[in-house]
Amino acid sequence: MLRSIPGVSFDEAFARRVDVEWAGTVVHIIGKQDLIAAKRAAGREKDLRDLRALERED
Repeated sequence: MLRSIPGVSFDEAFARRVDVEWAGTVVHIIGKQDLIAAKRAAGREKDLRDLRALERED
């Protein structure tokens, strides 16, 4: 289980998680705003590309 993401508090992100069913199992997914914060904090080129695409979706 992932417990640390730069730019995001695990406890806060977990409280805002999105629960989805996948192949009959409930899976916890990071929420969009927390994903954006994590991508921004990582700052890698591929994360910045992802960030631009995520922000265009709003």
